[in-house]
Amino acid sequence: MRDYEGSVKSLRENAEWADGNIWEVPIMLPDNLRQAADAIEELQKRVELEYQSGFADGQRAANRKKNKWISVKERLPEKSGLYLTYNPRRSFMTMHYSAKNKVWNAFDHEDEPKHALEVTHWMHLPEPPEVEK
Repeated sequence: MRDYEGSVKSLRENAEWADGNIWEVPIMLPDNLRQAADAIEELQKRVELEYQSGFADGQRAANRKKNKWISVKERLPEKSGLYLTYNPRRSFMTMHYSAKNKVWNAFDHEDEPKHALEVTHWMHLPEPPEVEK
């Protein structure tokens, strides 16, 4: 049980006790305890929604940053792998970058590498779509 859930439970139990012992407690105590429990639950719901929203916003921002065109003059990929590239002659291509050799490689239908193609910009590949099973 989360800390706030225990506090809410205690407040509600104390409100029930206060209802049964109304002559021994201030008249508004049971209502005040219930209101406090309601307020804690409402605040926790808001916190969770904002956390989830912030997480989603953070993910979207990270994806936007990750899916931004980067000039090869600015920097090259740090790791070898497949990237979406742009070159003036062939437009967009998915190419393999070798971080060790600092060279872009493309493959034709025979899977033979075509080395040292001109690349002006690159970006990480987007996440694949979610496919329903």
